[in-house]
Amino acid sequence: MNIEFKPIYNECEVFRNDVRRVLSIAVNETFGDFEDESANPEEVIADADIDMTMQQPSEEVYFIEIDKVRVGAIALNINTESDGGCRGKLDLFIIYPEYHSKGYGTKIIQAIEQKYPEVRVWELITPYFEKRNIHFYVNKCGYKIVEFFNAKHIDKAYSERRGDMRSFEKEYFRFEKEV
Repeated sequence: MNIEFKPIYNECEVFRNDVRRVLSIAVNETFGDFEDESANPEEVIADADIDMTMQQPSEEVYFIEIDKVRVGAIALNINTESDGGCRGKLDLFIIYPEYHSKGYGTKIIQAIEQKYPEVRVWELITPYFEKRNIHFYVNKCGYKIVEFFNAKHIDKAYSERRGDMRSFEKEYFRFEKEV
């Protein structure tokens, strides 16, 4: 299995559409129609949020190919800390639904860890209702849940950046993995 990370270059709109399409699946399966009738069901994640992620100076955004077939995409952020250590954050990671349950996600996470051996701690967030993601990160990849954001424990940085948030956006887990 040959895994390649291909920079998105001029395919930002394809990346945005893929992220929205894949992320909307779990939201629609869990909640059906959005509770806010004025919300655009296609906008599970706003273009502005995706763009903000892609435009961060230390952000790296890739399409993921396995054996020359595009199977997903990832946006990740690598930061050197003051103590010389290095942290990586998986900001957006999607596998197209037709490639779920084939072991690709685990292999991709392993490939990312090999691509960035300087990273000592990986971090990510996922919504509380994404049982598939929670199972994957905890049971398949060795991540630990380190924080649960909710109405009584608010992620101020995220909520200030996002402003108004729909209910499904307010509760999520933060995961870490030391490598």
